[in-house]
Amino acid sequence: MTALLGPTLFDYRKRVGGEWSPIGRLRTLTSAQELYKSRTGKYGDYFNLNNGHVGGSNKYIDPALAKADPDHPEHVEICKYNFNISVNADNSDWCCIAYPDTWDRDGERNLKVGSDGIIRYNETEGNTTNFPYVLGRD
Repeated sequence: MTALLGPTLFDYRKRVGGEWSPIGRLRTLTSAQELYKSRTGKYGDYFNLNNGHVGGSNKYIDPALAKADPDHPEHVEICKYNFNISVNADNSDWCCIAYPDTWDRDGERNLKVGSDGIIRYNETEGNTTNFPYVLGRD
């Protein structure tokens, strides 16, 4: 019986354990977006959130999280995930998609959060459009 639990527990830890940091970063980003919106009336992209809104003061996220966006000129991965922050044209809505730098080695789920604050995921490499599962519910 123990032999059956070993691989199962290992697989679970590999899949979920590696996601704790990116999930935490998505929650931090959600809080930062809401604070930014309460102060400016709109949501921000990685540049706005990292550089603040009053002459570069009031930074909302740390520079490492801002650089995890592939569009950042100094892009770096963070916690083995990439974070793609996008804001719609009138800055009234936003989302962030986090995906493993190397599928299977760094993670096996793509994660997404938006202005509703709900973290969703899928388990298909390269899929950044369909997120049918809600974290903690499925």
